[in-house]
Order: sequence, then structure tokens, then C-alpha cells
Amino acid sequence: MKKHLISLLVVFMVLTVSYAKGKGEYKSTPDTCKVYIEKPKKKVSILLGVNLTHYSPTANKKSLTQVTAPFYPGGELLLSYQLKPNWKIYTGANYQFGKIAATHPQYGSRTWFHEVSFPIITDLPSFKLLKTKFLLTSGIYIGTYVKDGGQSRGGKLIPGHEWRNRPVSYMDDPFICDYYLGIQNREFNALFPLNFTFFIKQQLNTNHINFYVTKFKFGIQIKFKL
Repeated sequence: MKKHLISLLVVFMVLTVSYAKGKGEYKSTPDTCKVYIEKPKKKVSILLGVNLTHYSPTANKKSLTQVTAPFYPGGELLLSYQLKPNWKIYTGANYQFGKIAATHPQYGSRTWFHEVSFPIITDLPSFKLLKTKFLLTSGIYIGTYVKDGGQSRGGKLIPGHEWRNRPVSYMDDPFICDYYLGIQNREFNALFPLNFTFFIKQQLNTNHINFYVTKFKFGIQIKFKL
């Protein structure tokens, strides 16, 4: 998990610093005919995003060889409300797919899930790093697993190499409550309505998926302002 986290942070910094260097605006001078005038900011905006989220197996699954992909896709639709010049709140809907897969020459296990959640996020103070402005956002995601499943093969009780369907858990607790912290590369504007957000999530409750998946997850979001 550490190498995936470090790699993602490096990619995030390269993208944001390079993206910030490309920032530009029109200026009025005696030799220019074009003058860029920024439009007044809207009170309500729509943001459409793509999520890439990393999941890690629990300790009882680490003994197997991991064949889990580094990141799994998802999507998000947010409404942004401008309360003050430097303060916004966000709410909307989020979909995320996840999977944990581990294998062994004699046995294996894989678990997948689809989750839908509804975020409530707010802005935190901003800071500068490498001449780039970053914004902090924080909030919670409340939702549920809409579908999950699991398969296993081999083992002492059922030898063999064929994958067999199994219940994810005999518990029935699909509720999800995640704390969210994001670092966004910069604010949207009329010229560049795109940004990158590195985020971490810590699950606050315990449910049946946590037998296979840890409560901590991280990833990157690419958001576009409509």
C-alpha cells in the first residue's frame, strides 16, 4: 500500500505543478486587442468527476499473493454552493467499484462490491507549495453497498481449482460512513475548469466488507466544472 500511496502522491504533484505553470490570462495592453474579463462567479456550480481509489486487504488476507489492481474506477456528481468568497460546500452522489483479490497455488479468494454514497464536503484553509496554491476540503460520505459478491477456491474443506460463489459475510450491514480529506490543486476558473484532488478516506463504522478490506483508502479525483 505504501508504494501505491507514494507513487500517487508523486503523480499528483507532477500533474498539479505542470498544470499550474500552464495557467494564463489575457491582459489589456496598448498593443493587444483582446482583453479577458472574468465573469462573475456563480453561486451554484455543477462538478463532474472521475475517481480512482486504492483498496487494501485486511491482515488475514495478506498471506496470499495479491492480484488486486492498484486502483478501481468510480464517478461523482457534485453541486457546489458558494457561501462566501473563500468558502463553499459540496453535496451530491458518488459511485465506486472496489475489489480485493488474492490467490495461491492451492486456494484463493476474491471479493467485489459496488457502493453508492452521498457526500457533504466543505472548504478548509488553503496553502502554497512549490508556488502552487492548494485547497483543503473535508467532510463525510454516507452510503451503502448496493451489490457485493465473493468467490473462493481450494482449501482444506473444498479442494480444487474451480472458483465457487460464496456469501461475502453472514452479517447484513451494508451501511458506509467515511471521513474524507482532500487536497485540491487549485480553484476552477473560466479558462481551466479542471482540477486534480488527492484524497484519503477513513471508514468510521464497521461492516461485513471489512473482513476483507481495510477501513483506510486513498486515491485521486479528476473534476470538471460544467
